[in-house]
Amino acid sequence: MLKLGLSLRVLVAVVCVLLLGPSNGPLWGQATQTIQGLVTDPSGAVIPGATVTMRNLGTGVAQVVHTNETGNYTFTLVLVGNYEVRCEAAGFKADLVPSVRVETGAQVRQNFIMQVGEVTETVEVSAAAVTLNTENAVVGGVIENKRIVELPLNGRNVVQLAVLVPGVQFGDRTGRGDGLGGFPIPGQGFSVSANGQRETHQVVSLDGVDAKDPRIHITNFVPSIEAIEEFKIQTNAYSAEIGFGGGAVTSITMKSGTNEIHGTLFEFLRNDKLDAENYFLNLGVTSEAARRPKDRLRRNQFGLVLSGPIIKNKTFWAFNWESRRERIETVQSATFPLDAFRQGDFSELMNGTVNPATGRLYRAPILIFDPYTGEPFANNVIPQARLHPGSLNVMNLYIPEADFRQTDPLDFTSNKGVLQPINPNTYFGRVDHYFSDADRVFGRIAVDRSSLTSNNINPNLPVTRDSKVMNLASQWVHTFNQSAINEFRFGFNISDHASRPIFAA
Repeated sequence: MLKLGLSLRVLVAVVCVLLLGPSNGPLWGQATQTIQGLVTDPSGAVIPGATVTMRNLGTGVAQVVHTNETGNYTFTLVLVGNYEVRCEAAGFKADLVPSVRVETGAQVRQNFIMQVGEVTETVEVSAAAVTLNTENAVVGGVIENKRIVELPLNGRNVVQLAVLVPGVQFGDRTGRGDGLGGFPIPGQGFSVSANGQRETHQVVSLDGVDAKDPRIHITNFVPSIEAIEEFKIQTNAYSAEIGFGGGAVTSITMKSGTNEIHGTLFEFLRNDKLDAENYFLNLGVTSEAARRPKDRLRRNQFGLVLSGPIIKNKTFWAFNWESRRERIETVQSATFPLDAFRQGDFSELMNGTVNPATGRLYRAPILIFDPYTGEPFANNVIPQARLHPGSLNVMNLYIPEADFRQTDPLDFTSNKGVLQPINPNTYFGRVDHYFSDADRVFGRIAVDRSSLTSNNINPNLPVTRDSKVMNLASQWVHTFNQSAINEFRFGFNISDHASRPIFAA
């Protein structure tokens, strides 16, 4: 009975994997990398059985394959990084390419033309001509780590680098102009449109796992640029595994640890001390009145990134944390009622409004009518007895008094910078382990906890937004032989946010 129960549990688990695996969207949109090539002798004849060794320069992990009867070899599911590729065959000098870069979604072709000689001799290829990509017809571009880390980014959002790819521009929810928008937290979103396709048709994967909000198809958080290895955007002629949308397909690869310990502690600062004054801030303020100070801008982005080995050449870890504390004042205007209007006295509106510069009337007279009799109120004054106590209480509690008045009493009476506090926090952790040449696994988690307080020029109407995002990715690659390889990948993405008003009595 125990054996039967165990067998049933195993059977159920297998069935669940088979049923749930294909429905897990990230598995279809992942970017896979390969290194492949042809080994020949100087006459062009193929060399079967040649030994090709690929070694990751960062982790030191090596993998070996042999060329088949047609002289071809392939390394599949290669991690993004820099590699040394070596080819050896009996009767030929060893051939070494010391640095081969494998980018996100790349099918790298590295051919070898072996020279006759002893195996103990090595021919090193220090540079190779840039060749045309003949492995696929994908249209797009890769934003490599050098540009991610070294190019200045206002707000440190990699979406600003995405528009460097031809045909790609910011999506609506990240701001068509500068990419500093985002929903629900400004500056924390990734959305692009490509070749006229809307952002709702984009596909975004993080280490092969879907990373977009399923409702609006934007990514509600952006990893720290220190934690991103590189990313690739495909805009057309997608390969067969791409699905879920006809717009831009973005594949983001996160960094993993290496044999060396690396660490960075950083802070980026922006404030208003060197900024110009907002043009509309003092618009309408008389020359006698004191000028309002510049809109406040305080942006602190700080964090750290650490990575290194747990067991050299076998187990590696990486961790990244980044926070942003942003305090921005945006100019808002409102028409709060003048003191006389708050008491029901609208007599000033009976004669219209005269432009003092021309002496002409630029607002026609306005009469206040009694809704019960249809007749105008005497002198445009609503009797105190007709003012409802409940309405007066609401107005006195929630409608601020006017800060100033203009020539036109119905023009705006308040104009000020309103603070909008933004507090994003992003965490990323990853562990890679190599059991052997045939088995490797990794697990990665990304967590975002961010908040925004949307203040109003009316201090009684703030709204807070909380964003909670979690993205998990894991992979187990098992190589049975040169012709059979299995990849098991599991991941999920949770994107949750809530908005709530805060009423101040």
